[in-house]
Amino acid sequence: MSTQPRQCWSVLVQKTTRDKTAAQLAMTQAQAQLERLQANAQRIETMMSDYRTQHESVQGQAHQIADSLNYRRFIDQLETLRERVQRDVTAAATQRERLRQVLLGLEMELKKLAKLQEQDAQKALQQLNKREQNRLDEWGVMRYQFGRQAG
Repeated sequence: MSTQPRQCWSVLVQKTTRDKTAAQLAMTQAQAQLERLQANAQRIETMMSDYRTQHESVQGQAHQIADSLNYRRFIDQLETLRERVQRDVTAAATQRERLRQVLLGLEMELKKLAKLQEQDAQKALQQLNKREQNRLDEWGVMRYQFGRQAG
């Protein structure tokens, strides 16, 4: 049995650390994308509200049927766009949550690997101490036997 800790643990820790860093970057990008989409959704809501307010203020005045049709088409387009953005927001939130779960898993794996690495180092140290104690015991026995033979 070797008295040196195995090198595989440090390699696995390094790989998991790289994976964790990549997952953190992906998580940051997903969060930024989600925030952009939420801002877009808010802008669409603001546009709809402003356009409705503007249309209602003009409603009391005489207007043409074409104006009403244009208003209705524009509102329909904004509602369609709002629905699409909401689907995108939901998908982005799901993606961010999935990445968060991956990140949590990698953090747990990293802790586990660090613990295994520490246990392996302790085991190697114990083996080294045991081997050293055996040498000292052998030396003591030889010295005792030499003293008995000489005396």
